[in-house]
Amino acid sequence: MKSVGGAYLPLVRPRAADPTVNDAISTILALVGQVESRTISDLIIAASGSWRETIVGLVLAAGAGPRAYVPAMLTSLAKPRGLAIVPTFAVVTVSVRSSQPEGVAKDLACLDRSAFSGELGWAIDKFLFHTGIASTDVARFSPNDGAVFEHHLQVYEDIGRAE
Repeated sequence: MKSVGGAYLPLVRPRAADPTVNDAISTILALVGQVESRTISDLIIAASGSWRETIVGLVLAAGAGPRAYVPAMLTSLAKPRGLAIVPTFAVVTVSVRSSQPEGVAKDLACLDRSAFSGELGWAIDKFLFHTGIASTDVARFSPNDGAVFEHHLQVYEDIGRAE
């Protein structure tokens, strides 16, 4: 975490065209080849309970090929970390959208939708909509911290395209 400093901060409320977001992503992705797969999973799961570690792990996973990290992301969501909820769902969405998202949707059914003032349930609904499982979208802003899912989704889609 020392080598990324505060690079994760612009990823809390990202805008794809924001140069600070691009700089943050570049700083974190510069480490992809130096970080073992297990370490990326550990960052996502963040045993310390830190949403900061989770966000760094999500960027590394997106750069390394996020599909392999879906189990770690689902483990993380079982013990949600506030500001990491929406980005985690964005990366899960990017990871499984084109390949059997229904299986992941079943895994999400056991989560507490009321966590973080409904943030988790809102993010589940955004996942269901953006993977084509649900036909109706929900409110643009998350109920707990006002996040915009589509902004996070765009950032992680862009990372996937760049790699």
